[in-house]
Amino acid sequence: MALATGMREGELLGLKWSDVDWVKGQLHVHRQLQQTRVNGNRLVSPKTKAGIRQIKLGPGNLEPADYTPKTAGAAEGSKR
Repeated sequence: MALATGMREGELLGLKWSDVDWVKGQLHVHRQLQQTRVNGNRLVSPKTKAGIRQIKLGPGNLEPADYTPKTAGAAEGSKR
């Protein structure tokens, strides 16, 4: 996802499922994870207005989100 979108590590870690617009195929970047020695990890707004943005995703970026361990286990069991 980082390579396909150009998002920074903190932005990726700050994503929530509600930030994904499945219909339009977009990610909404509204926050990022900030790590500090004093406060630990916390979600904060991006430093600049340009950091708040929408990123268009291609079909290949949305498909891997359907993969879950639950469905993977079922697929592995059916191969036996």
